[in-house]
Amino acid sequence: MPRPIPADVQWRTSTHTSDGANCVEVGEHRGTFYLRDSTDRAGPTLIITYNDWINLLSAIRSRV
Repeated sequence: MPRPIPADVQWRTSTHTSDGANCVEVGEHRGTFYLRDSTDRAGPTLIITYNDWINLLSAIRSRV
């Protein structure tokens, strides 16, 4: 069964996103991070820990 997403998660979208563009939204709640497709907010959400979030960002930055 999917884990519920807290109602008070504050979602953020990159400032590099233009209207109608595909983008990932990120929310954080008590050290857990939530990632979802900005064009399908009711769709699946990836839920990861703080440490996994830091590792993801590090991996992304090392490839830029």
